[in-house]
Amino acid sequence: VLKRVLGITHRAQSLVSRILTFSKVPQLHTESVFLSDLFGETFEILEASLPANIEFAVGFGETDFGVNVDRIQLQQVLINILNNAVQA
Repeated sequence: VLKRVLGITHRAQSLVSRILTFSKVPQLHTESVFLSDLFGETFEILEASLPANIEFAVGFGETDFGVNVDRIQLQQVLINILNNAVQA
């Protein structure tokens, strides 16, 4: 399970890197955050705009990961992905 999560994390890092390269963001403001906290905050942001029949759920099990990321950039990526999922 850990290998799978690490693989997903590396793919997410690559995706964010490509998005940042595409958008030509000059500098990242990284900080250490736990993924569960970041996902939770992002879901709270989206909850108000969701139809009542849609519910997000994520589980990290007993293991949570601290990562160094630009919180705003990663939240924007998550919001875009989740909005696309809702529209699909």
